[in-house]
Order: sequence, then C-alpha cells, then structure tokens
Amino acid sequence: MTAKPIFVVRLPRRYFQSEPKTYMQALDDLRATLTDYHVLITSDTDLDNTKFECYNAANATEADLQAIQDIVLKKIEDEENSFDNSATSK
Repeated sequence: MTAKPIFVVRLPRRYFQSEPKTYMQALDDLRATLTDYHVLITSDTDLDNTKFECYNAANATEADLQAIQDIVLKKIEDEENSFDNSATSK
C-alpha cells in the first residue's frame, strides 16, 4: 500500500475573514476532488497570496502539481466572484 501525497494549501487570513463558510465549503469540495492527495488547508496571517506545498509526492510530476494549483486558484477565484456578486446584489 502506498501512502498518499500531502498537498498543503496556505491561504491568507483575509479569505476566512470575509465569508468563512463559503470558503470552507469550496475547500471541502476541493478535498473531494483531489482524492489522490491528503489535502490540508491552513490560514496564515503573514501571507499576501496563496502558497502551496507538497510532501511525499515522489511520483507527482511538476505538471500534476501545477494542475492542482490551478484547480485551487480557480476555486478561490470562483468563490471570490460569487461573494462579490452576492454582496453587490443586496
């Protein structure tokens, strides 16, 4: 049995200050999508941008990791747009 790689997403705290339930739902969806990885999501007050780390991924290619990063960033962007649209329609 092979251990799954660990994919860490470090998000700036601002994502959780504005609409935490929305981002947590999006990140839970992300975990469900990335079934080949253990996904850990952290909030970091020292970050301005999202950071990624991957451990125990000997078989993962740089293209695989870039694809995962693109999925994460797209999910965050979608949630930001959704939040912005709901805030302006109120």
